[in-house]
Amino acid sequence: MIDHTETFTLLVAEFPEMSGKISGQTSASQVHAVARSFARFTQELIDLGDFRLVRTCFRLAERLLSQGDGVLRNAMENSFLFSLHLDWAGDHNLAARQMLPFTLKKAYYALINPSLSV
Repeated sequence: MIDHTETFTLLVAEFPEMSGKISGQTSASQVHAVARSFARFTQELIDLGDFRLVRTCFRLAERLLSQGDGVLRNAMENSFLFSLHLDWAGDHNLAARQMLPFTLKKAYYALINPSLSV
């Protein structure tokens, strides 16, 4: 299980360029801010059409969601996924939405429309 206090370390290890964009503090309240920053970083990559890095973001996000403790899972569902704009029009958003790994896709659709099934 990934403890929420490891979030900053895992993100910066995968994406060193995020070190200046997120706080190193990972208290329960800060994890949501870190997840939102990770979502903004991911959305910027989507908007640029950098799908190689988007896949990497989604793989890490799925790992954080599926293996994280309760605090981290909550942040990934309610801050990371909620902050993405995958339901907006545009080819890049559609392509990114189709790239979501199963666990993220299931959580995303449950968030935006609980009546939809994956």
